[in-house]
Amino acid sequence: MQLSTQLNERIESLDALRGLAVLGILAMNIVFFAMPQAVYMNPVANGAMDATSQSLWIANYAIFAEKFYALFSALFGAGIAMMAERASRNETSPTGLHYRRMFWLMMFGLLHGYVLWSGDILFVYSVCGMLVYLLRNLTVFNLIAIGLIANGLLALLMMLMGLGWEHMTPEQMADIQRMMAPDAQQLADEAHMQLGSWWEQTPLRVETTFQYQIGFVVFSIFRMGGIMLLGMALYKSGVLTAARSAGFYLVNALVFIALGWFISYQGAMGMIASDFDLKVVYATGGQYNYWAALITAWGYLCGMMLLVKQRHVIARTLIPVGRMAFTNYLTQSIIGAFLFYGWGLGWYNSMTRAELWIVVATIWVVQIIWSHVWLKSFRYGPFEWAWRSLSYRSMQPMRR
Repeated sequence: MQLSTQLNERIESLDALRGLAVLGILAMNIVFFAMPQAVYMNPVANGAMDATSQSLWIANYAIFAEKFYALFSALFGAGIAMMAERASRNETSPTGLHYRRMFWLMMFGLLHGYVLWSGDILFVYSVCGMLVYLLRNLTVFNLIAIGLIANGLLALLMMLMGLGWEHMTPEQMADIQRMMAPDAQQLADEAHMQLGSWWEQTPLRVETTFQYQIGFVVFSIFRMGGIMLLGMALYKSGVLTAARSAGFYLVNALVFIALGWFISYQGAMGMIASDFDLKVVYATGGQYNYWAALITAWGYLCGMMLLVKQRHVIARTLIPVGRMAFTNYLTQSIIGAFLFYGWGLGWYNSMTRAELWIVVATIWVVQIIWSHVWLKSFRYGPFEWAWRSLSYRSMQPMRR
């Protein structure tokens, strides 16, 4: 069996990288579950950090923040290019199937956000997927160029917002204050809802879901859509199928992981030096990690491709996790909501960052084990099977 191809034409390199991405995403999402929502962007929104918490935040910011969403977005774009390519080889039109897949992904995203957890990314992925599909036949060069330009335009907009900070209206400043530095009453109100029943939590969940899914959709199109185009290019060029040399992947992994971590670290230290001034956190300071996320994600990607080429145990461990990435992403939300919200165990705002890492590591172990066990008997994860059956408009075979 070739390294890059499994039964059902699975590409192992994509699955291994997808497994890494979905586990890495939890390291950031856990904060959104466990603490006030503002803490996700402003780590002192809930109060000053002690030395241990600050060190963990710096490490998390440099290693995880935005990096794994970037990987996930690139893989999403690569998947679109791969399915279109296969349909073309089979002389069938992939367009109808693609848009059905995106429609049902949007439905999953709406249910995920409005019913369970407001940090959903599936809705904006479906919107971006509908748009970037139109560019699937562009050359590798053009895909990279458009993807980088889209990200550059958004970065420019963020810089202009920072330059115009002093000229914002009081209403605009108040909105940013509420979002990133809530007062004691806002924090108390949020805790009351998060620790209440599912119904009592609904107003906050609906408001936040709408804000993320609709209010930030233009941001998402430029950021995530641009990265999806980069993923298409990387798939077409063979980079994402582990087709390049081991030396290529090794050098790029070492150089770009180190560079990305260094840039993110500088951004984190700048925020700390400003005492997390909102202008720095919201606008100018975010530029460091905005670009470092792409640089670091590229390093992670190359590192994983190297491990795949070597059939390393890490890659082999992550392949089943990636094959069930959709299920694992949604079950992370189910577990997180149950652990931290009032309709579950109610651990909301009761754990330190160090304690949260115990939760993250435990969920990682559980998801790795259950992915391996599940796929011994079944072709797909349960949510992958549901999405596939809805997209193909027929019940797909589940058991091996």
